[in-house]
Amino acid sequence: MTIEELEQKLNNWRNNKKSVREKIPEQYWEEAVKLSKFQSLPTVAKHLGLNCNDLKKRMGVVSSCQNSKITFKKINLPAMTPVFELTTNAGVCLKVYQ
Repeated sequence: MTIEELEQKLNNWRNNKKSVREKIPEQYWEEAVKLSKFQSLPTVAKHLGLNCNDLKKRMGVVSSCQNSKITFKKINLPAMTPVFELTTNAGVCLKVYQ
């Protein structure tokens, strides 16, 4: 099924659904997942009027940042002068040494 065909089916379903809270039929989600294997998730979601995060969940895509913890360690080095420094408005400082 093409994205245009699925868009037409979804629009038809949306126009004829009985309740505002009626969930999108599973067959349409399955087709959207199949299409997402050939086109980007945001493109498919936007074209079909679907929530991108819901589509990601259905594909089993989980953000790697959600389940990982980032830790930083301070490394004590001999006194050196940085080649340059970058500091953000939030106070994060990156120093690059040679």
